[in-house]
Amino acid sequence: MTDRILVIRGGALGDFVLGLPALQALRAAFPHSHLELVAPATVLPLASRLADDLTPLERAEVASLFGDAGQLPEEIAGRYRDLDLAVLWLADRDGSVRASFQALNARLVLQAPAIPDEPGRHAADHLLQTLLPLGIVPSGPAIPMVQPGGLAREAAETLFRDMGLAASRFSPPASAAPVVAVHPGSGGVRKNWRPERFAAVVDRLERLGARPVVIQGPADEEPVRRVLAAVQGSRPTVVEGLGVEELAAFLSLCSAYLGNDSGVTHLAAALGIPTIALFGPTDPTVWGPRGPRTIALDGGRLALHRTGFGSPHSDNPMDAIDVEPVLEALKAIMHENR
Repeated sequence: MTDRILVIRGGALGDFVLGLPALQALRAAFPHSHLELVAPATVLPLASRLADDLTPLERAEVASLFGDAGQLPEEIAGRYRDLDLAVLWLADRDGSVRASFQALNARLVLQAPAIPDEPGRHAADHLLQTLLPLGIVPSGPAIPMVQPGGLAREAAETLFRDMGLAASRFSPPASAAPVVAVHPGSGGVRKNWRPERFAAVVDRLERLGARPVVIQGPADEEPVRRVLAAVQGSRPTVVEGLGVEELAAFLSLCSAYLGNDSGVTHLAAALGIPTIALFGPTDPTVWGPRGPRTIALDGGRLALHRTGFGSPHSDNPMDAIDVEPVLEALKAIMHENR
């Protein structure tokens, strides 16, 4: 009998999205168990339908689980003593988190780091494999799925109208321009495609009759500024300051999405939006977004088959991705969605 389950999930938005299939499988296997999820506060809303309790990883008392197992405060010990199952999807290099739950008499502790231990295994499949000891056997590739709540969807539809964006992916007016979300940021500068190339795509999309919308996250001010500075046509609409569920709802109304290897890109793919993901330093076979309509353009692989790509002094494989293939991929994936 598995009555009390605790899942601790580290990492940012992209990592969290890739872990959703494993979390969904766990919930499905134990539908009547009390499941608590501990994860970064910014991503917790995406799991509101999967957990009975949502606890921010940043909460001060949670930090004690990462320290000396013999010094756990009674508040934490009383809450997590005698768990049936503790699932730790995070780096635990010194084993302190596992030791804490063993000290609290957890019946079973499963742990897996974010990075797959088998070369070429996708991160989402890697986390799902963690659950094999529970008899949860994957039936195929792990595909994340996100569905925004009704209130977030209503707010997004209002924002769409306020911004003069009449198109909706699900019920577009016949004469409406398709809305393409463009996210030029990521968690690292080397993972960003050149701003002037994003700007060139924005300009071409406008000439093709689409409405590009630039997505700006908390750390994206500089790449967005540089894209806007390089745009030759009219200034595209910029969407910023949205929480993760509101952003998901907004993206779900778009006709397509273009972005780097980022959490927002994983979110777009999990929503089922036609998604073009640009990769360079990271391997899309391991970290690529998964969704029903997703194309990953791998600059690293292109660079291996090309000499002198991008600037003569460039050592970033993102520079191997040209504007035209991106536009062709966008047009193809948008056409498939009609």
